[in-house]
Amino acid sequence: STFGVAEADALYVGDRLLTDAVGAAEAGLTGVWLDRLGAAREQREVAAASGVRVISTLAELSALL
Repeated sequence: STFGVAEADALYVGDRLLTDAVGAAEAGLTGVWLDRLGAAREQREVAAASGVRVISTLAELSALL
C-alpha cells in the first residue's frame, strides 16, 4: 500500500454512510460511520450488513483503534 498499511488494517471515517463508510468497506478498509444525528434503523441496518462500524462522536474513535 502507498502508506505502508494494509487495507484491512486501515480505518476510514466519514459522516456519509454510503459514499464514505460503505464505500471504504467495499474497498477493503474498515468503514466507520460518524452518525452524529442518530440515523434511522434502516440506515443502521445497512451499516451492519456492510460491516461498517458506527460511532456518534469522534471521541468514540479511539476505542476502535
